[in-house]
Amino acid sequence: MIRLQVIVRATGLLCMVAAFAAPGPRLAHADDAPVAVRLEYVAEDGCPNEEAFLAEVSTRTNRLVVAADDSPAILIKAHLRKGGEQLAFRGTLVFVRRASEAARDVEGASCQEVAEALAVVVAMTLDPDRGRPRRVTPPPKPVPSAPPSAEPLPPAAPPLIPIVLAPAPRLEPEPRPRSFFAATSLGAGVTSAMAPWPAWYGEIALELRHPTSTPAARASFSYAGRSSYETQEGSSDFRWLGTRVEACFWALALAPDFAVEPWIGFEAGAIGTTGRTANGSASHWRGWAAPDATLRMRWIVAEPVALSLAAGGVIPLVRDSFYLQSSGQTVFRPPGVGVRAGIEASLHFW
Repeated sequence: MIRLQVIVRATGLLCMVAAFAAPGPRLAHADDAPVAVRLEYVAEDGCPNEEAFLAEVSTRTNRLVVAADDSPAILIKAHLRKGGEQLAFRGTLVFVRRASEAARDVEGASCQEVAEALAVVVAMTLDPDRGRPRRVTPPPKPVPSAPPSAEPLPPAAPPLIPIVLAPAPRLEPEPRPRSFFAATSLGAGVTSAMAPWPAWYGEIALELRHPTSTPAARASFSYAGRSSYETQEGSSDFRWLGTRVEACFWALALAPDFAVEPWIGFEAGAIGTTGRTANGSASHWRGWAAPDATLRMRWIVAEPVALSLAAGGVIPLVRDSFYLQSSGQTVFRPPGVGVRAGIEASLHFW
């Protein structure tokens, strides 16, 4: 971070003059619109409060507008405190713009003097062309005639040279941070609730996240491929497809790029089966619905790529039985609780 700091030490009226003369950031030109400002003001007991300080600035310029909490604005920090041994009070003024700061320190005999000096600095920074004092070279004084004594006259003092202060770069309000970002992910894993044997599944998901990782929400589509079950009378193939919505409201950050996230969700879909016997084959689809809970360990490999290991369970609400019609033998009925585990890779795209 770049920090420019100027310290001015004076008392009484000199404190005000020093504040005018000290260089600072130029935030507006004479023909600019009002400047939105967010003020962080800290002062000790006995010093002017924040309202009094803003009133001091407003008497010197009409450019200052106090910004709302969520609107872009220039951040100005003012701190009034007791000074060192020589002067009683000290004031610090900091103008913040992204990664740079411009600071001003003023010391005075009283807190009121220091507050007025800082108010002048703010007014001159927001409105540098209003009330700027102009230095005028005074005309040379006439040289008096030589006195009767033969003593030589002292040499005349050189004329004063005006000092022109170069304006600092204009500070722009920092853009508002993004409230949410989106990501898409691909995953694969094994599930035990949709077929007689553990079946492989694939998944594609769309995710919305807060910049601080939570809260987060995701919607996904999954498909489990063929899982076969053989009997003496025939065979059955099972397939499953479904959609799932999930939400996460809290995460345990174990490292800056690694966190453990508990998710809760609900999925709906269908289980399909094709049975084959010596008498022929038949296919059927039955509905599927289940709440689920998943624990994800998420690692940000390198922005915008992240990897996650996921494990969890489902509680099927629909548990239809699949059986061979010829013999009545039950081939599969979803368990009361199923488990799944998988790996996911996500890419942040907005």
